[in-house]
Amino acid sequence: MTFFFDRCVSKKVVGALRCLGEDVIHLDEVFGDNVKVADQKWITYCKLMGWIAVTCDSWIHKNAPELEALREANIVSVFIAEAWNDLPRWDKAVWVIKNWPRMKKEAEHEKPGAIIHVAVQGQIDILEGGKWGNARLKQPRARRSKS
Repeated sequence: MTFFFDRCVSKKVVGALRCLGEDVIHLDEVFGDNVKVADQKWITYCKLMGWIAVTCDSWIHKNAPELEALREANIVSVFIAEAWNDLPRWDKAVWVIKNWPRMKKEAEHEKPGAIIHVAVQGQIDILEGGKWGNARLKQPRARRSKS
């Protein structure tokens, strides 16, 4: 299963995951460096490719066109908490590497349309039916516990 990272996560961190044997790809590898790509476009591309999307762009679930694209794509998506953006560069890299195994495992076990939210503290919540705002959290499972 391929994981697609948008520009919220450094392509160097994505490269580090790849060096560790992970099946990952960065937006710039698909669309080119410094090319402006609308969220709707890469979300649709993830659907076409059967990829899981990883982002920390909270505007996707606040902006109607992006949210609609995400719903229509019906892909598993992983949202890293907005507070992650405030971490220093090295802390971000460490955070991704540390939390990656659980994020990956959770995403690979979810059905299409699932939205996975990962808090800066590492807590993982799954939103049912790909809904934000009034979403209901699924019942926690043992594999979600922090290890």
